[in-house]
Amino acid sequence: VGNTWGEMESMREVLVFDAATGDWYRQPTTADDDNYPNGRWTFCMVAASAPDNSSHNIYMYGGEFEGEVTSEPRSDMWILTVPAFHWLRVNVDSQPRKAHSCTTVGQRYMLSYGGTR
Repeated sequence: VGNTWGEMESMREVLVFDAATGDWYRQPTTADDDNYPNGRWTFCMVAASAPDNSSHNIYMYGGEFEGEVTSEPRSDMWILTVPAFHWLRVNVDSQPRKAHSCTTVGQRYMLSYGGTR
């Protein structure tokens, strides 16, 4: 709230767009042991839904952390579960990436491409 350009929003809250009403609202999130993802930019995200559309997972990978001077790319991955809006950290062994793109392939894989490492 009241952020100016260059200030990072917390991952403790996400903005959700209601396509039916055209309204945005703030949705609080939860995380185990108060372990939320760092504020970041130049990351990529993809989403996958349960077959019955009862739940959804939003996968966030890589990027650069808020406030870092070195601008080193990261390799961490987080999942935001919906409708619970709960963050889960995933242990992955992957190349650090920033300014990249990602897409889902076959509703089973996330493909990351481009960017820098």
